[in-house]
Amino acid sequence: MLSEEPQWPPLISRHASRGDRLFSSGVVHGAEQLGREELIFPESAEHLMWFVVRSVLTNEGASTARVRIMGDGEFIEGDSHLLPGERLSVPPRSAAGSGFGEDYLHRMHILRPGQSALVQWAAPMKVAEWTVNHDLGAPPEASVTIEAFDHAAHGVIDRTRVSVTARVLRPVRGREAHWALTTAEPRDVHVVVWDTEREYRSEQRD
Repeated sequence: MLSEEPQWPPLISRHASRGDRLFSSGVVHGAEQLGREELIFPESAEHLMWFVVRSVLTNEGASTARVRIMGDGEFIEGDSHLLPGERLSVPPRSAAGSGFGEDYLHRMHILRPGQSALVQWAAPMKVAEWTVNHDLGAPPEASVTIEAFDHAAHGVIDRTRVSVTARVLRPVRGREAHWALTTAEPRDVHVVVWDTEREYRSEQRD
């Protein structure tokens, strides 16, 4: 799995809450890019903030896989500098994921061997959570997980966690409980693709 840099600046919503679909039209239209305004605690501490990330997922196995995003994300049509000259289409949906209806969340798709797909995803946290360790220590981290199932009824599940780590907010000097978008360069915003964990599904016995 390869990822582009997170879109900058991050998005913030004063109305969305955890559990909302970040790519639904209502949330998209209600969110705004974080600008030069100051975030004042406690009023802004509970607002949601997130980065939109685009990643390319490729089936490197020898057989067809069913894949889904555990977290807020969806497969989209488009191109990416990660695969120059290629236009990526949305892979077909799997009947195994039809239980979620028309909601894009957790929808299962089919990837053939060697096929690549474009994913956009976001992992929201409260503004207050993005201020933790703003100057040292492990930076705040928000993640989703990609699950891939092989075609066998009792095969394997591969889980790959992908995260945004970012020190995005800084305290405003001389103004207690005021925070603002960092202006430091280079930006301390990164995508981390963690090692894949494999689970072997045991056969069911009567």
